[in-house]
Amino acid sequence: MKRSLTTFVAAATAIFAATAAFAERPIELALLSPIQLNSPGESIRGLRISLLYGENAAVAGIDWSLVSKTTGDQIGWQLGLVHLNGGDFIGLQEGAYNQVDGSFKGWQAGLVNVTKGRFSGFQSAFYNEAGDFHGLQFGLWNTVQSLDGLQIGIINLIRSGQPRGFLPIVNWNF
Repeated sequence: MKRSLTTFVAAATAIFAATAAFAERPIELALLSPIQLNSPGESIRGLRISLLYGENAAVAGIDWSLVSKTTGDQIGWQLGLVHLNGGDFIGLQEGAYNQVDGSFKGWQAGLVNVTKGRFSGFQSAFYNEAGDFHGLQFGLWNTVQSLDGLQIGIINLIRSGQPRGFLPIVNWNF
């Protein structure tokens, strides 16, 4: 009986510690990471404001940052100058340079947009790049690995070459 109680207490403590370690914080205020309210490994659900540079594991909500880095997934609205996302992104991303290493769903708007994974939605910038693209690209230079949608721009490239590798002004595949 004593051994069972000890095992139960140890398991409950481990579960509580793990839950506390991965708790999401409601707000992040960063000057220059790691000078911020929460550590870069914390997740934020609510509002992140980074005056110069902020970094967090995941963000859900509003993200206003001069330069921001999210090592995991992000959901919501991101507005600023430079955005570096290591995971997936769902929502609206607005910045001069936007990079998502995972997949993207929503609208990506800026001067340069790069999504390395699957893209679903609308991409608008001077330069747009995506992996497996589903939706509309609007910019001067648009490039994708594969296309299920429409590209409008001066240079429109499909790296796979299917069905057309390059067409100026408009390129499509449905």
